[in-house]
Amino acid sequence: MRRKILKIFILFFTLGLTISSIQYLDESGLFISTVYADETDEVDYLLKDIYIAGDYSINFSPDVFTYSLDVSAYDEDILLKLEPKYRSDKVYLNGVEVLKEDKYRIFANLEYGKNILNIDVKDSYDGTTYRYVLYVYRGGSDYITLDDINIDDRNIGFKPNKRFYNIELDEDEEIIRLNCIPKEGNYSVKVNNTLLGEKNTIRLKFDGINKYVINVTLIDNDTKKESKYVLNFYLGIPISPDVTGSINAILKPNQWILVNGRWRYNDYKGDYLRDTWFYDNQYCKWFYLNSRGYMHTGWLEYDDGNTYYLDNHGAMQTGWVIDNGKWYYLDENGVMRKGWIKDKNKWYFLGNKGEMKTGWMQDRGTWYFLNKDGSMKTGWIIYDDEYYYLNNDGAMQTGWLRYNNEWYYMDNKNGAMKNGEWIFNQGNWYYINYSGTMRTGWLSKDDKLYYLNSDGTMNTDTKIIDGYICRFNKDGSVDVD
Repeated sequence: MRRKILKIFILFFTLGLTISSIQYLDESGLFISTVYADETDEVDYLLKDIYIAGDYSINFSPDVFTYSLDVSAYDEDILLKLEPKYRSDKVYLNGVEVLKEDKYRIFANLEYGKNILNIDVKDSYDGTTYRYVLYVYRGGSDYITLDDINIDDRNIGFKPNKRFYNIELDEDEEIIRLNCIPKEGNYSVKVNNTLLGEKNTIRLKFDGINKYVINVTLIDNDTKKESKYVLNFYLGIPISPDVTGSINAILKPNQWILVNGRWRYNDYKGDYLRDTWFYDNQYCKWFYLNSRGYMHTGWLEYDDGNTYYLDNHGAMQTGWVIDNGKWYYLDENGVMRKGWIKDKNKWYFLGNKGEMKTGWMQDRGTWYFLNKDGSMKTGWIIYDDEYYYLNNDGAMQTGWLRYNNEWYYMDNKNGAMKNGEWIFNQGNWYYINYSGTMRTGWLSKDDKLYYLNSDGTMNTDTKIIDGYICRFNKDGSVDVD
């Protein structure tokens, strides 16, 4: 549109045509100037593309200004390429200029949950600014969370990522006030399909002793993404899977009971279990009751010296679990593992505290590299613009490497591939090409001519080559008449 705008201004001064200009502030206070021309003109949007490195992409169209993208909870950042249509225009990501010399590439750091990336393109001719907004959800909808849920201002043990709650009410609490408080931002809340007002509060009325299920839906109005919470209210009955049995007769033996807001399990005599593991046949899960008889949640260091993890419902976990942003692995017996483990044909390494390692890691003097998902890497990798090779067992290669019928030399200390340089190894000089391969045959270097034997060693003796007698100097160079 840039050239068309110039033509329109020329017509304005020569023929007296009218062009209207509107100026306004967007929601963030950014000053924007938009020029309107004849309806037959095509709008020349200034952004060429939004490219996302890796396995992610969006269906970009220059006339669509809002996008949403889910990424893995592992991704601490994403690499964007934000190229303007015209090189004289400037592009900004959240106020930071995206530089041409960086080929319009820039990293965006990501927090867990919703991240707002404002992409502004400024026209160098008239100052017009186009804003594109990319909403990136690290961890997807699982990380769209409320700030709090309470009942009559009472705490229910709310945790943002805990989605299910069992709440016991006295028989006379037939009317309650439910508060569902979203975080700061453009959010709405529905309770059983009723949209809440500005105070995010609703009064609920129950009809007698029973179990009542309340569904709470949090809506991100920017992208229409949703996440859900489920509240199970037990009015006049204890929290129990057997609601009918609890209503007909409030039985205490062989059941879970809530005491002072915490769970206990009564045996067939009605006595609560203490200091013991308990396998619940109904849930097919193991639970642990502490010395006071309360169900344990979170990490447990047991008397056998092993560490276990029990979720918010008290069930012992196996397999991978995430806690405070770190991954751990529990074996089939629930024991937290350390060191090397193999899971689904991939190797992982767990630290002394059980946390999954990523990146470079040294074990018993050997270096390994672990991907962002923790899996051990093998083969070639590029790290900090250097090439490294990891053997089939994951160990970083040093010294000579034979690969695809070529020889490479990896630094003995840091493992980085040598290239474009001489190396001295075991009393012999070798030359490594810029591709990293060992050189053989003639080499012209620094105005001198050298010959590398078939084993790569620099020749220093008189040698017949292609029928000619060649006499080499001590530095390996040959005199050329």
